[in-house]
Amino acid sequence: MIIATHVEDHLGDVFSDIALPLSRHELVMNRLDTSAQTRNTGRQTRLLNQLERAKQLYLMGDFTQKEYLLEKVRIESTIAELAPVTSANVLDAGEFLQDFG
Repeated sequence: MIIATHVEDHLGDVFSDIALPLSRHELVMNRLDTSAQTRNTGRQTRLLNQLERAKQLYLMGDFTQKEYLLEKVRIESTIAELAPVTSANVLDAGEFLQDFG
């Protein structure tokens, strides 16, 4: 029988020994920036199209002013949350993984 605590301790030791060399940090950040930027650009475009559509619905009378403003605030706050991954996020994740054990 395998005792879970022994396996967990062993895995913790293995993960704590893994370290990303400093030379790889820039490579990782470049890949994350490119990936996040592409994903965010597409999502932002869709959200801006939704905002334009909500405006058209308001102007045509299909949305009340209150409905339009609520939708506008929702979309604009979602756009504001589309923040790229920063190097601090990656370093924090790395530190967390190093302390995983």
